[in-house]
Amino acid sequence: MTKFSIPKEPQSLFSTLGTGFELCKSLYFRVLPLTLVLASLNTLFLSATWKQQPFPNAMPSGNPVPVAGVDLPTLITALAVGLLIFYIVMGLHAAVVYLTNSIAIKKESTLMMALYYGFGKGIPLLGVSILYMLFVWIGTILLIIPGIYIGVLLSLSLFLIVIKDWGVWDAFKDSRRLVTGNWWKTAAFCFGFAIILGLIPCLIMFSLQNNLPLAYLLHFLFLGLFYPLYYSCFMALVYDLERRKGINPVSQ
Repeated sequence: MTKFSIPKEPQSLFSTLGTGFELCKSLYFRVLPLTLVLASLNTLFLSATWKQQPFPNAMPSGNPVPVAGVDLPTLITALAVGLLIFYIVMGLHAAVVYLTNSIAIKKESTLMMALYYGFGKGIPLLGVSILYMLFVWIGTILLIIPGIYIGVLLSLSLFLIVIKDWGVWDAFKDSRRLVTGNWWKTAAFCFGFAIILGLIPCLIMFSLQNNLPLAYLLHFLFLGLFYPLYYSCFMALVYDLERRKGINPVSQ
């Protein structure tokens, strides 16, 4: 494990990424159990929804597509299970952010402390996630560009609600404050990691459709092993933007 110190001065885009790599090296194996669980949930969800032929041949003309009715108890159960899984994912996300931040600022923490804090933040994170998607959706129907702008502007709220112990609206306001004036740098992080975390798993699944067990295994391993770097780089971005706004990250 290498020693890590938060830079004392604002950094360029690539220097911030370098800081993220350094942070990742200092915490990789401590957060890996959490990120592997996150990756397993992601892969289990994928395995439940993925079809071997994502683009099936068109149905013969003249045959109506059957529509299965869904009774109310089944719908309520599905929604409840979906919310429970979402809560677990948000709790694990918060635990990883808490542990990453604690290591970076040299605050004593353990895996159990991170889990306890993380699942305590699960419900607020549900609120942030739902409102975030709603704001982005509203912006997107207004000619797409506003949705992209809002998505980047509020993208750090899922981190700030954990490391600053904010409520939902305070996390949104703090994200807006940090990203304002640093939108392009934040957008580079958002789009860069979105491409990596979206494109590579898709390539794995499409290239191994005839061997789905192997595809699921590689999908799980890629996400689980890559997530520590993702979290480390975004935490480095948060620290850099705080420096640019005159805030000392270590004092939080």
